[in-house]
Amino acid sequence: MGDDIILCKIAEEQYINIEEKDLAKCIKYKERMWRLIDTLQAHASELQEILDLSSTISFKNIDFGFVESWLVVIYREGYQRNKAIHEIIEKLFSIIFVNYSSLARGINGRLNENPSGSEKVLKTYVTTQLFEALKKAHLILETNNQETLKLPAKFLPTLCKYQERTIHWLLQREQHAHSFPAYFIKLQAKDAQSTVYKYFCGQFFQRERPTDIVLPPGGILAEEMGLGKTVEILALILLHPRLNVQVPSFIESLLRNLPAKRKRMVKEVFCICNSDSKRNLISCGKCCLWQHKNCVNKYEKDNNDVERVYFCPACWQEIIQDNGKIPSKATFIVSPNMINFQWMEEIKCHVQPSLKVFIYEGVSAGKWICPLQLANYDIVLTHYNALRSDIYFTQDNVSGRVMRNKPRSMRMHTPLLMLEWWRVCLDEAQMVESNISKAATLAKMLPAINRWAVTGTPIQRSLNDLQNLLQFIGFDEAAEPQFWDYIVNDFVLHYEPTTSGSERPFQLVNVLQKCMWRTSKVDIMDELNIPPQQEVTHRIEFDNLEKLFYREQHQECREKFMENVHKYKKRMITISPQIMKIILQPFLKIRQSCIMPVVISNNIAQQKQFLQPQELHNYLKSNNELSCKSELRSMASSHNGLAALHFLEKRYDEALKHYKEVLKLAKNYVELNITVDKLLQIHALHNIMQILIILQPLEKELSEGTLTEYEQQYNALEWKYLETYSNTLSQVNSAYCSILEQINDDVTKEYLPFLGDQLIILSAVELSSFLQKIFEECSQRFTETHAEYKLGEITSVRTILYLMDIWFTKVSTSWKNLVKDFDSLQYFRDNVKSRNQVSPATWRDITQLINDVYDCHLSDIRENEKQKKSRKSSVKKSKCKLCKIRDAINIFECLLFLKVIDEQNQLTDGVDNPSFEFFLNKVIFSYLKSKLKQPEVQASVEKLTQYFDNLQMLCKSFIKLWIEMEYTIKAYDELNMCKMRISLAENAEEKSNFKVFKHEINQRVMEQKEQLYEAQRMFVTQLARLKYIKHLENKKDPGPCPICRFEEDERYAVLECGHHLCYTCLKHLKQVSNLRSHFKCSICRHTQRFQNLYYATRISKKVPEYDLKINGSYTSKITYIVCLVLKLKKQYEEAPVQAKESLKILIFSQWEPILAALAGALTNNGIKLRAQCTTKTIKEFKDPTLGITCLLMPLLRGSKGLNLIEATHVFLVEPILNPGEELQAIGRIHRFGQTRSTTVHRFIVIGTIEENIYNFIASKQTGDTSTTSAHKNWEFNNISLQAFESLFALEQKNECD
Repeated sequence: MGDDIILCKIAEEQYINIEEKDLAKCIKYKERMWRLIDTLQAHASELQEILDLSSTISFKNIDFGFVESWLVVIYREGYQRNKAIHEIIEKLFSIIFVNYSSLARGINGRLNENPSGSEKVLKTYVTTQLFEALKKAHLILETNNQETLKLPAKFLPTLCKYQERTIHWLLQREQHAHSFPAYFIKLQAKDAQSTVYKYFCGQFFQRERPTDIVLPPGGILAEEMGLGKTVEILALILLHPRLNVQVPSFIESLLRNLPAKRKRMVKEVFCICNSDSKRNLISCGKCCLWQHKNCVNKYEKDNNDVERVYFCPACWQEIIQDNGKIPSKATFIVSPNMINFQWMEEIKCHVQPSLKVFIYEGVSAGKWICPLQLANYDIVLTHYNALRSDIYFTQDNVSGRVMRNKPRSMRMHTPLLMLEWWRVCLDEAQMVESNISKAATLAKMLPAINRWAVTGTPIQRSLNDLQNLLQFIGFDEAAEPQFWDYIVNDFVLHYEPTTSGSERPFQLVNVLQKCMWRTSKVDIMDELNIPPQQEVTHRIEFDNLEKLFYREQHQECREKFMENVHKYKKRMITISPQIMKIILQPFLKIRQSCIMPVVISNNIAQQKQFLQPQELHNYLKSNNELSCKSELRSMASSHNGLAALHFLEKRYDEALKHYKEVLKLAKNYVELNITVDKLLQIHALHNIMQILIILQPLEKELSEGTLTEYEQQYNALEWKYLETYSNTLSQVNSAYCSILEQINDDVTKEYLPFLGDQLIILSAVELSSFLQKIFEECSQRFTETHAEYKLGEITSVRTILYLMDIWFTKVSTSWKNLVKDFDSLQYFRDNVKSRNQVSPATWRDITQLINDVYDCHLSDIRENEKQKKSRKSSVKKSKCKLCKIRDAINIFECLLFLKVIDEQNQLTDGVDNPSFEFFLNKVIFSYLKSKLKQPEVQASVEKLTQYFDNLQMLCKSFIKLWIEMEYTIKAYDELNMCKMRISLAENAEEKSNFKVFKHEINQRVMEQKEQLYEAQRMFVTQLARLKYIKHLENKKDPGPCPICRFEEDERYAVLECGHHLCYTCLKHLKQVSNLRSHFKCSICRHTQRFQNLYYATRISKKVPEYDLKINGSYTSKITYIVCLVLKLKKQYEEAPVQAKESLKILIFSQWEPILAALAGALTNNGIKLRAQCTTKTIKEFKDPTLGITCLLMPLLRGSKGLNLIEATHVFLVEPILNPGEELQAIGRIHRFGQTRSTTVHRFIVIGTIEENIYNFIASKQTGDTSTTSAHKNWEFNNISLQAFESLFALEQKNECD
């Protein structure tokens, strides 16, 4: 049966009739009767059902067959993806095997695929429970008879007990082979004959017992941050070196076979650079090609006893491919870039005499090093960026394509893959936890005997982070996806810590116990002797303006967040990281606003802007003014609409009342920079005058003076509206006249004769050169354009003169006609004035022009509408004067510039480059100027060049003048339109927003009143907010309460009208209002609602956090942080001389704009700092002589691996959601080697989302002060969208109560 495996004999064929009493012990398959073996007879019905299904459905990896007279269950290699069939097969296995238990639980799917997985969108943190279980597993296996470590004298540190235990484990992992049974289960079939081995968590079987798993040397060193992992690795390097490493025999053989003396030959330079310089060269002993010493042999001084004969990089690659890797005694350490120098310092500090160390910068840096030299170091340091770049210099990235030309430089291959490293260590290994990253790819390719992943936070996002670390150290059996998913799910879903120590064994713990070691600070505090760490939470209160901004933005962000949740949650089962980023944008924005107010700019990019206090005030004030103007406009529009409807009903008194209300609105709020649109006021004044004219014969008390007064107001407003247009038009007209004066019309008579005279005298050679110059310069500019044909026609001076004659005639005629056209409209440009300053005759002409332009433009629209409806063509009306001028300008513009007319839009399309003829003209002038040096010729060329430049300027001035004239005419049209009011419609075709039927008037009145009420309500709210903002602008206390005359209360209420009340009087008002929602101001009697009040803190009552004055104005949190730094600095300066130590503070934030603002504030107050997270800045920060107080670092880049025990304070500017990142940040100062007390400062703004985040993360059991326990709320639980929603829920405080 080939590779098929018989799992169990289940029945024997029956050839004789079966008695009825034995039918229950038989099954039917393939039209035959089979008698079940005794141990399976109790499952006859179940087996029959499975056999029936197998006849219709393919089980893929399971089948039933015949062996002699037996019916057997057969396994063949395959994978069953159908979940229902998978369960049937599991049921079959439970029947035929004695000791089978279903392991289907948790096999399919990863950790987040659970019943509520659609709502659990962020990965879990299960660190504490897993590490506790791992610690117990190590304690069970740990022996007490460990030998004392015999450290060499050059190793200077004194180790703690926990470090000795760790080093013992490290040595055990490297020195002793560790093997254990493979993850298979031995299964005995119920036929008592078949024995098979099944994969632990899959339907895979084999006959023979699988070979044991041999765990590769190495593992995961996951000591908590600050416990001295660097020292432990250095001790391992010294205690377990690679001994007796000799130069490989194939290298010695290669050297012996080299000729003693080579023939003299030409030096052929083929280097890794592109230079062919023949200075300072070195020749390859194998291929005899020459390279520059500076490129390929930079490090021979460090190892000049190793490489006796030089080989080039290409030859080294061939040697390694043919003979294998070079054994190395070196330990290869990869770390983040900034930690490289820290490793160097630690090595020099802890090992004396120091080890031989080399810093490898990568092949892409142009720094090749011979692998023999590299192999001879004790330690080779590099960074992850070097790995990412070196991946492109591996054999996998060599292209097999044959190049046509010989390459200019030699291809380099990374020497990292040419060695068999003794030990490879990834420091901060969580940085390569992504299985597909370039650094991870090359790290796994590195040939090594011992492989170590060193990290203080092996679990950054979820338990799946460990899977990639296991793959790096070579524990592939545990990292197999199906197996890993099973053991992770099993642990997460079923682990329950007990005090009795009788937990059931978990495969995840068993796997990690073999290859991972972790010590937690909380377990060895008595050994560490690290001074205690204090945690201080600073609670900050917003100032009045920030509180106003935050309260409104918080509500806006909460609504946006809920909108995003409902939008994506309904249509998605799982939420991708990209969608999650969109959903959480409001959450991010409101978190940033707790530190600095964040607004989105109105430009196309919609970039975030972080505002300082004065910028915030200006932003709120301008936005509120715009909102007030908008609501005031709505109120005025509603009043005008109501007046027009009353006008139709001939209720002139009501109409007058509403129109006058518009004028009243325009005057009432001028001091607040809020006005009604001029057009709405003009509409009201015009219609007031209309009503007065109607009422004048009926009511004698209406005097002429009243009408005259309204007319004066009307004219003044009309002119105020037109004044801006008039001024702009006047400026453009003046510029136009100025350019026109510069054009000398006499030039038109000289141009063509001058060209003819100068070009006709050219010799044949000069003419040929001239035509060639024209072709070369024009062909580059005018290929694939309509001018290309003209260029091909130019073959002689005659064709040039002919072409220029036609073009120049058109240009001259065109601009002169345009001047005449604009002169015909001079009356309009000169009389854009107030109505009373324009003569009646001129005003009639202006009115006629406006009407002509209006009708012309409207006729185009009407024609389009008719064509859409009936497709009937009609006689097109003649264009207005303005349209004719526009067409003439387009023609003139195309003569001077490289443009064409778009007939559909009646606009020119193209760029402002010269047209073909204009450019040809410039080429001719340039040639004449260079060839003919006579003064009169030079003067003529200059004169003509200036003339044509002026024509281009004139064209642009034509365009500007036409645009401003059209704008001004449109302004007049707006004035005419704004006078219109609602009128009666005579038929259904006339029905529109401005024409109503008589029976609709009452309905429209009700609608307008509703709109007016809503606008008034919104206006009162916005106006109260504006008054509150202006009230805060004064930055002064408002004085005593106007009722009780006391100012004892710290807080007071600002009313809608702008007055204020103390809390005591406000409470009394609320009590006597008998639960009503409104009350009247005691000063102005303005009615207002309690819910619309604003609250402020008296400046005189606000107690400063520190008695310090700071330079500059900053947000509350930044001000607090600056004050705290100044206070700490002052304390350090006042300390006794013997106790005086330098103050060093680390400041972490997730957002670089926040750090930039903090840096500016600290610098302005004389605090020395470094804000760039680089090797140089960290060295400067550590240097006590420079006096640098603060180091500002982004959380993601600055919190990994750095040893900064010189600092004693850590500032966490905002609450950090990721506990691993927070622990990394704190671990920079609270670590092995720290001799001073340290403090972690958290800054939380009261009454904001920060307070909710802090309470959510940091809630812990009473009395438990360990850092790790602060994050237990996150463990074993995914953060759901509901949890984020709860973070937005702020506690509602009744200010008045």
